[in-house]
Parts: sequence; structure tokens; C-alpha cells
Amino acid sequence: MRIVVVGGGVLGTMHAWQAVRRGHDVVHLEREREARGASVRNFGLVWVGGRAGGDELRTAVRARELWERIGAEVPGVGFRSAGSLTVCRNADELAVAEAALALPEATERGLKVLDPTKWIVIAAHAVLVVAFAYATVSAGLDRTDRAFADVAASLGASPLRVLLRIRLPMLLPSVSAAASLSLALSMGEVGATVMIYPADWRTLPVSVFTLTDRGKVLLGSAVTPTLILATLVLLIAVGMLKGRVEESRK
Repeated sequence: MRIVVVGGGVLGTMHAWQAVRRGHDVVHLEREREARGASVRNFGLVWVGGRAGGDELRTAVRARELWERIGAEVPGVGFRSAGSLTVCRNADELAVAEAALALPEATERGLKVLDPTKWIVIAAHAVLVVAFAYATVSAGLDRTDRAFADVAASLGASPLRVLLRIRLPMLLPSVSAAASLSLALSMGEVGATVMIYPADWRTLPVSVFTLTDRGKVLLGSAVTPTLILATLVLLIAVGMLKGRVEESRK
């Protein structure tokens, strides 16, 4: 049988592929060079998460499996298992997510609630700033004169004493600069934090973002001076600590 399929999206390609597998002569038409003229707004999307339970969900899961097979067998089609991430920004939204997880078909949908804590946020901030801190300290280390450490070691100083009494004091300006830079970056970080912060705890930048995102611009503006003041106080504290350490060395 000769079959003409119009449309190179998910539905058209699925029907054309199934017809070819059954031995039919298929002509597959698409007006674009690539399938971009979608019937719905998300072209190429096989959505499982929002389907109703029962037959509709099973059909969607089966369609996803077939599309993955087409992506493997047909050059140029491709398949990307991306999934989705929904951020619960308060306790009510978290309760809805937990209720969805309790549904009988939660496993079939692949649902999972990631329960973040403030320690995950702290760890994420540490990962984000460590590269900047390392670059700053390593640059300072390259500028230090190794002769001081070598002389101390030749006079019998242990490696630990050389580190504490020679290397670290010489690196104090770089360490202080790294601490100030890391603090400023952390106090302004939103992108990563907004994805992992727990519903009952948030940072000041995330508070400003969520308030303004929900149209509460005045409340967001009221929180902003607190963020600026907290950052300034911490930076001053780092500078004072550096000064005290330098005074104690004299």
C-alpha cells in the first residue's frame, strides 16, 4: 500500500515509521527543512508527567518508548530523555508534590521528591566559589618567595611550622581577597540556590527574587537594603580580621 504522511513531527514520523516497518510504501512530507511547524507549542515533546492515570498514562509511556526506539534507528531524528524539574517554593507546594508521590502511578511516572536541606545550599555555594578562591590564592602563592620557607626548613622548622608561620602569613592578602570575593559571590547567588533551597528556608537573594517574581516589588525592595547591609558588614568583618592578624604578627 502506498501511504502519504503529512507532517514531520512526533505524530507524523511515528506513523510513517510504523508504516515502513509493516512493509508499506511511504512518502513522508514536511514543509520545513526541519520539523519546526508543530501542531502544539512544544514540537517533538512526548510528555508523560501530565497525563491522567490509567490508559492515557500507559499510552504516553508506550509512545515515549517507541520514540526512543525511532531516535536510535532513524538517523537525524534523535531522542533526548530530559525529564522535568518542578521547584516547590513553600510548604503548600511541597505538600502537593508529596501527595503526587503518594499516587499509585507515581513510580510509573518516575516521580521523585528531592528533599533539600540548607546544607545542600551551603555545599552548592562552596562549589560555586571555590574556583574563584583557588585562582586568587594560587596566584598569590606564585608570587611568594620560596626562599623564606627553604631557610626556615634548613633551620629545623617542621613542615607544619613552616606552613603556619611562613606560608600562611605571606598568603594572608590573597586569602583575604579570596574570602571577600567568595562572600560577595555567595551573597548575590540566585541561579543555583533557587533550584535546591528547602521550602522552609531561603537566602536573602532568593527572597528578593521570589517576592519580585510574584509581583511584590515593594516587599522585594524592602529586603534589598538588608541584603546590601549584611554583605557590607561581613566584608568589613573580613577586613578587620585581616588587620588584627597583621597586627599580631608585628
